[in-house]
Amino acid sequence: MEESARENHFERRAISLEDNSREDVFLVSEAKTEDTEEMPEESLQTRFARLLSCEDMADVHFLVGGAQRHQRQLRVPAHRLVLAVASPVFRRMFFGAEDESVSLDNCSAEDVVLEDLEPLVFLEFLRFLYTDQIRLQKDNAVAVLYAAKKYEIPYLERLCFRFVNFEISKDNALLIWLSAKTFREPEVESLALRVIRRFAADVLLAPDFVRADHLSVCQLLEDDLLRVQEVDLFLAVTRWAKHQCLRRGQCPTRVHIRHVMAEAVDLIRFPLMTSEQLRTVVQSEGVLEDDVLRALSANQRSWPRKALHFSSTPRAYQRLRGPLLCVQRFASFDNQMTVRAGQRSLRFAANKRIFVAGVGVYGPRRPFHFQLQISVALVRCDRRASPTIMDCARKSVRVKSGDSSEPIVNIKFDEEFEIEPNVEHEIRAEVEATERPVGGVRAHLPRAPHDVYFFYGTGGQLAAKVRTTAGENVIFNFAWDHECADATGGASSAPPTPNPPPRPPPPAQYRRPSRLARLKRALSFTEKTTGSDDRSAGSDVTCGQIPVILFFA
Repeated sequence: MEESARENHFERRAISLEDNSREDVFLVSEAKTEDTEEMPEESLQTRFARLLSCEDMADVHFLVGGAQRHQRQLRVPAHRLVLAVASPVFRRMFFGAEDESVSLDNCSAEDVVLEDLEPLVFLEFLRFLYTDQIRLQKDNAVAVLYAAKKYEIPYLERLCFRFVNFEISKDNALLIWLSAKTFREPEVESLALRVIRRFAADVLLAPDFVRADHLSVCQLLEDDLLRVQEVDLFLAVTRWAKHQCLRRGQCPTRVHIRHVMAEAVDLIRFPLMTSEQLRTVVQSEGVLEDDVLRALSANQRSWPRKALHFSSTPRAYQRLRGPLLCVQRFASFDNQMTVRAGQRSLRFAANKRIFVAGVGVYGPRRPFHFQLQISVALVRCDRRASPTIMDCARKSVRVKSGDSSEPIVNIKFDEEFEIEPNVEHEIRAEVEATERPVGGVRAHLPRAPHDVYFFYGTGGQLAAKVRTTAGENVIFNFAWDHECADATGGASSAPPTPNPPPRPPPPAQYRRPSRLARLKRALSFTEKTTGSDDRSAGSDVTCGQIPVILFFA
């Protein structure tokens, strides 16, 4: 009895102590809540931001800049613990290097010397290490990317790549390209160069062009893919040479300008200019000698053109004025297919560089009293990040389905889209019925917006060859053509339209390939038969909504 009473006594005492302790904890937490409500909220990010570029508790200093002439070095204070937590390179640098390849010569001294980064770039880099925030601009994005790679910060690398992909345009492409060449970033350099090629007429006349060095100017002049007239290219190079003379403290006279241009003037294709441009623009600048101008003028009136030391080969965009070529995916078309048109997608690749001018889409089989909204998009498929302005082209048109009996509707882009060799691209076509007034009365849409039946191709092929006027063969490989998901589900059935159109005759230069060539062509590309998006992969080789690709070679 005494033992049981003693145990009950201890249990009641433990319960009372537990209740008191809970009450104390509740009171303490409540008191803390009241204090925090009175005090302003302050995050850890805000507290670390006070330490940025502050001498308070700083245990390391960086000497940044000084690599270029007339550039002062900036001594920036920092904290080893913060840097080591953010970057494994700083951790090995300050708290022991397990990797022997890391140089510790500058770490033992009081100041760490960094000559490969500018002071403003390094301060933005430190801002990210302290606060997870950064202000990326066209002037510092590539330099911050270089610093992120150097100090092994993958998240910051992705931020810089995303900024370049989303923000690159014809206004900042030249500066990004120059920075990428300086910091040896080939992926960014390639992307910026594609933008420069496409918008060369605007980029070369921008104020940033005068900041380029002589080697970069020569590299642009040698590029065959620039879409700019030679007279505009000459004016841009002349303006750059005058600015270089002023930077050197020289008067921009004819002799000084010609000395600054050096071999760059020989890369301009003067024979492509007209006689009026040579007389009014080139002669007024005084860059070329009089005998060279007379030879160029005589060369304009003679045929064949005499061989000068200037190149007379037209650039790629000037060769686009030739005949418009097309590739036919199907041997014929038919109107007895019961598949309706909604969203269709086609992937293809070419063996040579071409410029796609438009896409042919099959038209409706029967006239309707409403309009068709046809949207076509051409997208590059091998981009890891989001598509940029150079990776996609879009065009939307309205077609009156009852106005034309042609089975194919050609939709041309506003500007030719460049297709690189052996790079896969995807064409997406979306057809939607829209209302339009007929005789003052608004027409009624069909029961379902996608219940519009179209012509379809027959005798499709996975590879096609087109011979250009220059005698070259452009080979197209088609990966697949599938129907995208729609809101209503599978394809609906419709009665076939009588009197199908006749099969078109083969081209005049058509030659049936040999059995071995047909076997190689069949094995060149395998059709995609797996995946949730390919609902009808087995029959997509023989029918499709996108039969024709219009292009220049």
